[in-house]
Amino acid sequence: MKKVMVETNRMNIYPLSLDRMDEVIKNEPDEEMKKAYGEMKEGCEKHPEQYVWYAIWYMELKAGNIPVGDLCFKGLEENGSVEIVPALSDIFSDFEEHEVHIRTLPRRHTLPRLTDKFPV
Repeated sequence: MKKVMVETNRMNIYPLSLDRMDEVIKNEPDEEMKKAYGEMKEGCEKHPEQYVWYAIWYMELKAGNIPVGDLCFKGLEENGSVEIVPALSDIFSDFEEHEVHIRTLPRRHTLPRLTDKFPV
């Protein structure tokens, strides 16, 4: 897989390799999350041409390479939309803990820059 990264002024966001996903799965204490991460890795293996839409995306602050959390996708739906599940790292425990699900519109409307960078 070609190395890809989304870079903002303060953060780097990038999909983990299969080996790094194995590490995440191995070290995840929550069984439900371990299962979800395993399903994402399986999606990467079954659909390598859509790797970026199944992979665990790691978010880190540029200053000090501080882990912020991850973004998880469940693959592309037939209409080209994706479901994104963001999660913050424990170091941000001052924030109220909750899971946020964001449903996007079809990719041609909402992800033109991402799909240009990561064609499907």
